[in-house]
Amino acid sequence: MDIDEVEADAFDELLLTEPLLPNDGLMVRAKIIGKKRDINDNPIGTFNVNPLLNTRVYLAEFPDGHIQELNANIIAKAIYSNLNKDGFEDQLFQDIIDHCYEPSIVTNQSMECTTRGWEICVAWTDGTSSWHKMVEIKNSFPLNLAEYAVANNLQDLPDNSWWVRHTMHKKQHAIKAVKSRYARRTHKFGIYVPQTV
Repeated sequence: MDIDEVEADAFDELLLTEPLLPNDGLMVRAKIIGKKRDINDNPIGTFNVNPLLNTRVYLAEFPDGHIQELNANIIAKAIYSNLNKDGFEDQLFQDIIDHCYEPSIVTNQSMECTTRGWEICVAWTDGTSSWHKMVEIKNSFPLNLAEYAVANNLQDLPDNSWWVRHTMHKKQHAIKAVKSRYARRTHKFGIYVPQTV
C-alpha cells in the first residue's frame, strides 16, 4: 500500500455517512459507525479509493440500536443511488402524517400571522418520515398542508385561518405550481449537513 492509499484509508469517506438501508422491509437511515476488525484489530477487507474495488466491511448502526455488517460497495450504492446532480437526496412527497404545536415557542401573543410553534411530520415514498417546521411544508406543499388542516379541523385556529382559506380558494392555481420533488438539505453525499453555524 503506497502513501496515497494510506492517506485515503485514514480519511475514509464512508465513515459517519447515513445511507438509507433496508431493515425489516422498510428503508431506514443507518449510520456507518466504524470498520469491522479481526482479533488483531486490523480492518477486515482491502481498502481501495474505487468503491467497486473496496472490500472493507463496515458496521452500520440502525435507529433501533442493532448493528449490521455491510460491504463497502453496498454502502456506496445506497448513498449514490439517491443523489441528484448536485449531490443532494431527492425525495418524493407521499403524505402528511402528523402535526404538533408548541405554544411556548411563540413569544408574541398578538394576532400576528405566523406559523411558529407548528411542526409537521411528512412521509416520503422511500419509506422514511421526518419532522419539519410548518413554514417549510407550507412553502413546498401548500395544497397538501391546507387539505391536511381541513381534514384535521385545524383550519379555524388563529394560526391557520389566514392561510388555509386562501390556499383552498386558490386550489386550481396551486395545483399547477406545486412540485412533488423536494431536495433534502440535511444530507449531501450521505453525510449530515449541519443546519446552523
